[in-house]
Amino acid sequence: MSDETAARPPLFTPLFFTMCGFTCTVFLSAFLLLPTAPLRILALGGSSVAAGAFLGLLTYASAFTAPLTGALADRMGRRRTLIVCSLVLSAFAALYGVIGVPRLMLVLVAVHGVFWSGLLSGSAAYITGVIPESRRAEGIGYWGLSTMVGILVAPTAGLWLYEHGGWPWLCALAGGLNALMAAIAWRLPEQPRAATSERFFTRRLLEWRVLLASLTLFLYSFGYGAITSFSALYARGTISDTQALNLTFDSESTPVPKAFWGGYAQGAWRALAWNESNLTPFVRYEQFNTGAAYAEQPLGVSTPALPTEKVWTAGINYYLNPNVVFKFDYQDFNRDDAELGYGNRFNLGIGYQF
Repeated sequence: MSDETAARPPLFTPLFFTMCGFTCTVFLSAFLLLPTAPLRILALGGSSVAAGAFLGLLTYASAFTAPLTGALADRMGRRRTLIVCSLVLSAFAALYGVIGVPRLMLVLVAVHGVFWSGLLSGSAAYITGVIPESRRAEGIGYWGLSTMVGILVAPTAGLWLYEHGGWPWLCALAGGLNALMAAIAWRLPEQPRAATSERFFTRRLLEWRVLLASLTLFLYSFGYGAITSFSALYARGTISDTQALNLTFDSESTPVPKAFWGGYAQGAWRALAWNESNLTPFVRYEQFNTGAAYAEQPLGVSTPALPTEKVWTAGINYYLNPNVVFKFDYQDFNRDDAELGYGNRFNLGIGYQF
């Protein structure tokens, strides 16, 4: 063993793994709620705009309060910040479980975003103090895997629990995970607090040295968020004047619906990579209804809404290179429909990006 290797400070310490467990739990609890809360708002009679605003308000509140919550975490102590924010989020999860008014959910999520910001700022600052400076980039890379595990597992688990157990049980699980976060944070040693003579509310809010790095991260996150958070996560459509349109199709057995919708959550993991190729297993859960409502016809004749289709898909993608992908998956449908081609099946496919 060389002197350089022997002198490297340890990275994988018990405290490092504790923080990885804390962070994984943070994202498990958050991503149980994020894909399911819009469905809850729609079930309560809220509009699609209100459903989409849930994540938007959380993000805006978190982003715009981050400079304040980060500075406050330095002042009051990062460990204490993690404990307080975890307990508050546990209370919020309980409130989500009993609130039956979409507008109140949106008010609550705006406040939720402030404490979410404190949790992210405090945990990022804490792990930076745990990782040796000479191995900081490496350590942040490994720590980031705990975030990915939470994001990979939680949406699918949350949608399954929402469907089979109900919203209150999902909120109870999220609240329990937040309480577990507080218990983990309680066992963390406190790090030194910031020593400064500046007053909290009169100090300089902006550090120009980090402005360029922050702008770069913003541009990256803007594109990343648009793809992962909003691309076909949930879509709803309506067609106007279908009553008159369907009267012209008297001989047709399938009338045009006035409303239809669909949504999905998917997690994927780049498990193996070499040269330009990689293997990426994935799991997807989706719900859709291509005939959610039909306009009533004259003389009281009406077409009943179609039942909602629910599908689990598991498979693997083999990327030969960034432009060519071979796809294999299995789909499990909750109901078969020979006319529409729904039914449990294996799929093979190939894709090419021009």
